[in-house]
Amino acid sequence: MAPRSTKTGYRINLVRLRGGHAASSEESAEGWLDGEWTSSRPADLLQLPGVSLPVSDDHAGAIYRISYEAGK
Repeated sequence: MAPRSTKTGYRINLVRLRGGHAASSEESAEGWLDGEWTSSRPADLLQLPGVSLPVSDDHAGAIYRISYEAGK
């Protein structure tokens, strides 16, 4: 795989499975890049009951919470 000419930062994708295989994929969060400088680096996530997804950041030493409203 060739390196990108333009940095895009990091992404967190939602992958829906069907029959044990990826059926669809959509971007849930992206960024963490300011020009050439990495502001954060998502390292791990945990799926909690409901619609909350905490994401740890091993660069900034933070935890972010990603949530959504159903039907939007």
